[in-house]
Amino acid sequence: MFNAADIEAWASEYSDSETVQDLLGAIAQDRSMPQPGALIAGSPQRLQAESRQRQLLRQAMVLGYRPPVKELAATITKEAVKTEALGVARLEGSVLEGIPLPERDGRAAQEEDARRKKRERQSGWLGIERGFGDQ
Repeated sequence: MFNAADIEAWASEYSDSETVQDLLGAIAQDRSMPQPGALIAGSPQRLQAESRQRQLLRQAMVLGYRPPVKELAATITKEAVKTEALGVARLEGSVLEGIPLPERDGRAAQEEDARRKKRERQSGWLGIERGFGDQ
């Protein structure tokens, strides 16, 4: 979601860059235009305002801005991967408490078992004996 204040706070670190200055100018111009929340839902004006703000957000992301939601998601993912890599089974008292972690053999093992069973059924149906090439 577009938040001009967050983008401006991020841009203050990079204020010497021309592209960031252009982005800040575009955000200032956007503030003088009707904001999506003030327009009728589904109206062409609101859709245009939302599109304009999405474009500004995309430009900021190209320059290196990360929305707080994406930053939080990246942090949670990193912690989950780190925890899984260390083999920690429970995360009591952790930020990630209550978030289900993938099992060690979970879905990949189930999919491999399903593929193996399917091959066995097909080989039996075609009249092919297992281990024929081993003789």
